[in-house]
Amino acid sequence: MVHTRFFLLSLFAVAVLGVSAQPLQRVAPGEVGLDGSQLSYVDLLIEGAIKEGRIPGAVLAVVRHGKMAYLKAYGNRQVYPFQRPMTTNTVFDMASCSKCMSTAVCVMALIERGKLRPSDPVDRYIPGFQSWRDGKDSVTIRIVDLLTHTSGLPPYAPVQELKEKYGSPNPEKLMEYISTCKRDFSTVV
Repeated sequence: MVHTRFFLLSLFAVAVLGVSAQPLQRVAPGEVGLDGSQLSYVDLLIEGAIKEGRIPGAVLAVVRHGKMAYLKAYGNRQVYPFQRPMTTNTVFDMASCSKCMSTAVCVMALIERGKLRPSDPVDRYIPGFQSWRDGKDSVTIRIVDLLTHTSGLPPYAPVQELKEKYGSPNPEKLMEYISTCKRDFSTVV
């Protein structure tokens, strides 16, 4: 449930910060104070990384003042079992990258604004989120436990089982599952 716990924190942070995606107006680089000829150096860097085999492909988007000044696809989005070219509409599976690219940033913004503390119990933000019991002791799971992978949440949810049981999508039931699923502390260091 590693992805899920960060999804929960990201979802919470996004709701609090009021972030929303909006389409960007496409403009020439010069319209936002950029030198379009300088962007050719970035092209060379990315094309060099592809040629050297360090990456299969990439998409570069340069945004300034809320406007898209440059958008280009390079190389391939798939190389096995056959090549598929990268496009500017390629959707990337960010997987674990989302932790450092969005979750950490959102959590730090919430901490900075005084809306979240790492020592806060998770059930303060997700009512019904259960702590765990080890024999006679009860331990409260805190935000820091989610951030450091020591909450005991399992690494994966039984997605197909949850779909069959609750239907899809069903955010309320997913939250219920996360709040009450069996904790696994055998892998916690």
